[in-house]
Order: sequence, then structure tokens, then C-alpha cells
Amino acid sequence: KPIDRVVLVGSDEYGFSDFGFPHRFRVESSEREDFSEKQLLVAHEQADYPRPGAAPVVVDGKERVGRYVRVTATKLWSRRRKGQP
Repeated sequence: KPIDRVVLVGSDEYGFSDFGFPHRFRVESSEREDFSEKQLLVAHEQADYPRPGAAPVVVDGKERVGRYVRVTATKLWSRRRKGQP
């Protein structure tokens, strides 16, 4: 079955509605568990992604067929800076 969309939602913890949501990330799909053959759905790695707050982040699945979805955070949420990059 094709992937319609992937929805990412931050955790509502410690007074932050987007606690832990990464500043930079990519989302990939694959038919293989080891992701040896993968398809990029979206990459937000060149600049910090705007903090989404409580709003879900919807990634278009581009009708790609895949059994697995992987989200890779390339710049993590900063606890020391209270979520600021």
C-alpha cells in the first residue's frame, strides 16, 4: 500500500508542547528493514525547522510504497537552551 503521509508530533512535557522535536531531520521509507534501499520523503537538514509547538508536522508520503518509515534527527532539541537552536 502506498504511504499517504507521515505525521510527527512533539511531546508535551515540562511546559513545552514541542519538547524533544528535532531542529533538523529527514524522513525516509523503505521496503527493507535494513534501509539498504530507501526513498527520501523529506529532508530538513540545511536549516533549522521552525518549532511546531503543538501542531503536528505532516510529511507527504508521495504515494511511495514502503513497509518501514525512519525519522533521523540530525540536530537535536536543546534542553539547555529550552528548545532554542
